[in-house]
Amino acid sequence: MSESTQTWVVVGASRGIGLEFVKQLLEAGQSVIATVRDPDTTSQLSSAIQAQKNDANCMVEKCDVTSSESIDNFAARINTLVKSGTRLDNIIINAGVLKYPSRATELTFQDFTYHLTTNTIGPIICAQKLINLDPNSPPSKVIFISSDSGSTNNFLGHEDGFAAYGAREVKTDMSSIDIPWDCGVQIEADESVRGMLKVIEEKKSDDSGTFWCWDGRSHPW
Repeated sequence: MSESTQTWVVVGASRGIGLEFVKQLLEAGQSVIATVRDPDTTSQLSSAIQAQKNDANCMVEKCDVTSSESIDNFAARINTLVKSGTRLDNIIINAGVLKYPSRATELTFQDFTYHLTTNTIGPIICAQKLINLDPNSPPSKVIFISSDSGSTNNFLGHEDGFAAYGAREVKTDMSSIDIPWDCGVQIEADESVRGMLKVIEEKKSDDSGTFWCWDGRSHPW
């Protein structure tokens, strides 16, 4: 990771992979803007921030990716920071849900809509808003955290029942074809994030729209 302090935006930071990104970035001396749906119910994130030597390096913001109003309000608040001189160096889009089972033969219209709004439409619009805050100095990297459910060429047996989730992954992946991003897998969060941060650092603009595993392996579409 870069020795210089950068500003990272982590969208979806209340638990799991997103929370681990916040922990490791703060431990590395980076500045973090962490988003959650409800700042009043994020005890794990609050504890992680308070455990740092300089908890002022982390700002917690509300952003519900299922709400266009919430995304707009979040972008407006961040725009104030950008106008005051803060540069958004890296954006990690980690927001998402998985309601199981969601087989194509079983899922309801409401559940499918919920998956697509939470996991695809909202994250892409959120990234769009942040990227466009400063056209003259856009983020160096925008990373969409995906999974192998987004690969049409690598279906795994244990993913039976992931129809809505998998469709979400493919749609997000294809919509972000012009943006560099990374993927995670089913391992411990600290190991996964440690590997992903290394991959993120290594990737350049020529790698935009590619699919990578946490350990640096190229993943099939």
